[in-house]
Amino acid sequence: MLYSMIEKQQTNNEPMLTKTQTAEFLQVTVRCVEVWMSNGILPYFKLGKRSVRFKKSDIEQHLNKNCRILRN
Repeated sequence: MLYSMIEKQQTNNEPMLTKTQTAEFLQVTVRCVEVWMSNGILPYFKLGKRSVRFKKSDIEQHLNKNCRILRN
């Protein structure tokens, strides 16, 4: 059932990322992803009581809109 819910969340064949995959993508720890979720920094989808998934494109759009790049 969880996998069918994930498939419904997919748009344009974009896979949904787990917390671990999101942490690897952002090069941070899973705990950091959890803190950012609780602070509303990262957009996510809640599946059931404990599972969450992230769309890579949503994360990229959110970071591009809300974060700035510092250059040396």
